[in-house]
Amino acid sequence: MSWGDFRKEYEERGLPCAAPGTRQAAGFALDHFERLAKPVRVRTINSRTFAGYVAARQLEHTGRDHESGPVVSPATVNKELRTLRAVIRKAHKWGYLPNVPEIEFLSEPCKLPTYVTPEHFAKLYQSAGAARWPACGPFATADWWRALLVSAYMTGWRIGALLALCREDVNLDEGWAISRAADNKGKRDQRVPLHPLVVQHLRKLISFSPLVFPWNHGRRDLFLEFQRFRTPPR
Repeated sequence: MSWGDFRKEYEERGLPCAAPGTRQAAGFALDHFERLAKPVRVRTINSRTFAGYVAARQLEHTGRDHESGPVVSPATVNKELRTLRAVIRKAHKWGYLPNVPEIEFLSEPCKLPTYVTPEHFAKLYQSAGAARWPACGPFATADWWRALLVSAYMTGWRIGALLALCREDVNLDEGWAISRAADNKGKRDQRVPLHPLVVQHLRKLISFSPLVFPWNHGRRDLFLEFQRFRTPPR
């Protein structure tokens, strides 16, 4: 099996139910792997192939031309390796690779987790009034962001699960919501009680959208807008 044929089959059969973010990450990792390792046949891929890929990848920069910007971090390389490991395991499962090669990951610096203090959260809550997007509903943009912030803070849900939350999966009168398996990391339906403060904020987001948090821009734009209004002007 040629690498090109395998990749095409993997993208058609191996990722049909994957979330859009997973498919995108797989595409990025495979593109970098093809560019640096230049695989021809699946059966020839071994540990040396990955060692060469890691050696070349960690010397690159994050700019579009791979010659500008900061050097690619070990965390980024390891993320790509985890994706590639899943791809290679699928090749072995389908009989295209006799053995799954061992992949050595890079050491990452240990960082202490950071948390949003109540004081910082209060500042974020207040600065949401400066947000420009989304502008896709009859509700105020500041109400959208404040509801999102409060929901994330009180439930612990990831941003993807919140943005995918459907109105039909929320009961504000009884105070609960369901996160579907396709949208959360646990890959199972989860019904969770909602704090009255969350319910209070969600009641302000009345619209005809099937989603509780409609967002008519790209995912990257959401983080850019959050960064913009959370950083006070100098």
